[in-house]
Amino acid sequence: MEATNPSPQPFEVGVGSTQLICETSFQVKPPLSKIIREEYTAEITDATVFNDKVLFTGKAEHMIYYLHAHGKKSNNDNKQEGDSNRSSDEEAADEFKVFDGSGALVDSSRGIVHFHQQVFEFTGTTEIKGVVPTDVVVGTAKVSEYDNFTAIAADESGVVSGGKKIFKINVDLSATRN
Repeated sequence: MEATNPSPQPFEVGVGSTQLICETSFQVKPPLSKIIREEYTAEITDATVFNDKVLFTGKAEHMIYYLHAHGKKSNNDNKQEGDSNRSSDEEAADEFKVFDGSGALVDSSRGIVHFHQQVFEFTGTTEIKGVVPTDVVVGTAKVSEYDNFTAIAADESGVVSGGKKIFKINVDLSATRN
C-alpha cells in the first residue's frame, strides 16, 4: 500500500483591523421633512496582499427612509363653515391632506414615506505581520457609529433637499496560509 501525504491544513497567519472615517453627501427628491430610519451595510469586496500589509476595497450602502409632507395648505384654506370647534390636532392634520389626479382624498396626514439609497466604495490598508502575497485574506466590515444628519441644501420653500453624514467603518481582516 502506498503512503499518501495529507494536504497541509490552512493555519492563521494573523489578523488586522482598522477604522475608516467616511463622509457622504447626497440630494433627495422629493425633499424630506423627517428622517424615519437609517440603515448601513458594508462588506469587503477585494484584498491585495503585500509583505506584512493588506490593501482592501469594500462597498458600503446607506439607506434613509424619510417623510415628505405633501400638499401643505394655508390656514385660511383649512377653515370651513361650522369648524370653529375643531381641535388644533384636526387642523394640523388638514395641513397635509392632498388629492390625487381624480380629486379623491389621499390620506397622507403624516407625509408619504420615501427612501434614498447610496452605494459607494471605500479603500484602506492594514498591517498583518508575517502575511505574504500567496496568503488568503478574508474580512468583514461594519458601520459602527454615525453622526446626525446635517442639512446642506433646501428647496425654495425651505424643506431639506440635501444633506451629509459622517460615519465610521470598522474593518477586520484575517490571513490564512496553506
